[in-house]
Amino acid sequence: MARAVGVDHPAVLAASINLALDLRALGRGQEADRLQSDTLSRMRRILGETHPATLNALRSLRAEGDVDLLLL
Repeated sequence: MARAVGVDHPAVLAASINLALDLRALGRGQEADRLQSDTLSRMRRILGETHPATLNALRSLRAEGDVDLLLL
C-alpha cells in the first residue's frame, strides 16, 4: 500500500501504528519503538499534534482503519 499511495498517506500511518502495537504484543519492543516513533513523527507533521489519530497513537490505541481525511 505504501508504494501505491506513499508512506505519509493517512491509511499507511494507521497501518503502521497498528503494526507497531502488534510487534510490541509479540515481544519485539525495540522494533515496535522504532516504528512507532517514526510513525508518530510523520503523523505530527502530516496530521498535526491535535488530530484525533495522532492523539490516539500517542495513547497506544489501535487505529480503526483509514484516518478521516476530512479532519485534516
